[in-house]
Amino acid sequence: VWISVRAEGSNPEGVAILAGVYDAANRKDQPQTRKLGELDGYHWIDLGEISLGPSMSVYAAPVISEGVDNIYIDRIILARQPKQSENL
Repeated sequence: VWISVRAEGSNPEGVAILAGVYDAANRKDQPQTRKLGELDGYHWIDLGEISLGPSMSVYAAPVISEGVDNIYIDRIILARQPKQSENL
C-alpha cells in the first residue's frame, strides 16, 4: 500500500501528515508520520505489505502543527502481490 502526498507551510520540522492502515476488527494500527521538510513535492509513503480485510481502512490525515498550512493527497495505490508458486 502506497500513498502519494505533499504539504505546504513554513516549518520544515512540523509534522504534516499521519497515514496508515487501520484494522477495526483487531483494533490495530501502524501509523506513520512525515514532517513538512520530507514532503517537498509529491512524496510516496510506503505503508507496507498488508493483507487487507473487510474491516480495514487506509487513511491519511493532516496533523495540526504550527507552520504546516496544507496537505494534498494525490493517490493511494493498492497492489496485489503475485502468488508464490509451490513448485519453486
